Amino acid sequence: MQILITGGAGFVGSNLAERLSGDGHAITVFDDLSAGSLAFLDKCTDRPGFRFIQGDLLDLPAITIAVRDHDAVFHLAANSDIERGRHESDRDFRLGTIATFNVLEAMRRAAVHCSD
Repeated sequence: MQILITGGAGFVGSNLAERLSGDGHAITVFDDLSAGSLAFLDKCTDRPGFRFIQGDLLDLPAITIAVRDHDAVFHLAANSDIERGRHESDRDFRLGTIATFNVLEAMRRAAVHCSD
């Protein structure tokens, strides 16, 4: 299965990427590296089918291209800097609401369907 993980260079996303790639799935990590680290993905980078894309979820064309040809998406990207979010009130809106909309819109355009 081809799986895209947004926020995959963070702690949770990188552990998910490691597990799923270890189970034989092709993994694409899409992350802007604002809070995550490529070092978290060290166990995955040499596995077959692993790909990393540095990108911003606020860039709808970029995530739309990245989602193509994937069977599933795990959307784990979010603002992890709570204190900064308190001072920049639009940060959580952009990185939560708009980014999530962009992921869902990209999935719709690429016909990647949500399932139970």
